[in-house]
Amino acid sequence: MVGTKFQADTDASAIVRGGDSFPDGALRIYGLIGDPVSQVRAPFPITHRLRQAGLNAALLPLHVPVDELSSIFSSLKAIRNIDGLVITVPHKIPMAGLIDRISERATLVGAINIARREADGSWYGDILDGVAFVHGLTESGFDPKGQRALVVGAGGAGCALAVELVLAGASVHVFDVSPARSEALTKRLHEAGHAVSVAEAADPRGAALVVNATPLGMKPADLLPLVPRHSGYDLLAVLG
Repeated sequence: MVGTKFQADTDASAIVRGGDSFPDGALRIYGLIGDPVSQVRAPFPITHRLRQAGLNAALLPLHVPVDELSSIFSSLKAIRNIDGLVITVPHKIPMAGLIDRISERATLVGAINIARREADGSWYGDILDGVAFVHGLTESGFDPKGQRALVVGAGGAGCALAVELVLAGASVHVFDVSPARSEALTKRLHEAGHAVSVAEAADPRGAALVVNATPLGMKPADLLPLVPRHSGYDLLAVLG
């Protein structure tokens, strides 16, 4: 995960120090960047898992304002004990253009949600939102292959879910309040030989799977971006 010039620090901190010494000066840092980050839950469980694995490492939330993303990322890259980043809203799409290399999946999505420092010091990005989502569906007994899916929202997460559903064999239709975002996603997929269409409205009729990939639902008072029961049709699943 880290380059040769960072290896001395890594070797010195591969194992967690005993008992009360965590954190110490040899800590390896993973940053979670977003705007805001107060809502994220990952830092505690991920840091706990890192420690369980015997690593002297932690995931720290970093509130990075949108208009300062590029300059802050440049500074983060210069910090020698930062080995990787987790990226959340609204930085998933712009971060894809700041990373040295991204995966084929991330290229289709047009966004990343993880980044790591490579052996040569460069940075590599990927996106796992869709992978985890489809894995969760299949583990729950829902096979997307051959199913009609409506994805509402074509931001970083929505694009990731749509791409992975297409790769899993679903017939995917995407709606976003910004038609340009839906059209940009379908264009990338069409150019790669995958079929996906733009939905003219957030209309769930005929869909076996409906995905809420919008920010609506992050707050208790939020309404859904569609009507779950529409003209007598019941949804098999509404997933956020």
